[in-house]
Amino acid sequence: LELDAADAVERFGADSFDLVHAGMFLHHLRDIEVMTTLAAMGRLARMRLVWNDLHRSRFNAAAIRVLTLGRHPTVRFDAAASVAKGFTRGEALDLARRVGLADVRVRLAFAGRFVLTASGLGDVA
Repeated sequence: LELDAADAVERFGADSFDLVHAGMFLHHLRDIEVMTTLAAMGRLARMRLVWNDLHRSRFNAAAIRVLTLGRHPTVRFDAAASVAKGFTRGEALDLARRVGLADVRVRLAFAGRFVLTASGLGDVA
């Protein structure tokens, strides 16, 4: 079953799930697609949404180059490209707030990742 963000809201309806999660994926999308997905997650989540993804930083860019030494060139390239496409803490907060997510919290997590949580959309109908 393949659904885009808008289809998921139409198919399941608002507040259909207690928790909605996106993990290690949104860095592959353009900002507008990230915002569309976060807005849909906010509509679907009755209690909280969780987004974990790659935290972009100089340290993480250097670390991934060291961690992938000796790996296949494709793995090295993909890992470095993924970190480069990740998000800073501020960017993740901004994207979440721009779509109206409420009670947004971001914390840096293990292995170059961040976790963003929100209680869903604010007073947006």
